[in-house]
Amino acid sequence: MILVLAMTANRNRLSDQNKRTYPEQRYQQEENRCYKVLTDYFHSLRAWKQQYAPKQPGDEWHPLFVEALQRESYIEYLLDILLYGPPEESSGCRAKKRGDET
Repeated sequence: MILVLAMTANRNRLSDQNKRTYPEQRYQQEENRCYKVLTDYFHSLRAWKQQYAPKQPGDEWHPLFVEALQRESYIEYLLDILLYGPPEESSGCRAKKRGDET
């Protein structure tokens, strides 16, 4: 009987430890997902900037070239915040990417 109680108490303690680490794990997973999305998009923007650049001064600008010009520095800024900013700013970065904030 004592062994069963000890095993139950140990299982409850492990369960409590798992509950405590879950938010940290979720935070890390969310941060990793944001990093992947932002870096993939950033690399696409750089490729579009090269690939769709006008060949002649009078050529019409491709929409992906325009998007690359408009978004590249902003996405780079978000990556800097995510990688080097304080946690409060990086959580705001994730919210902006999800569309929770304007």
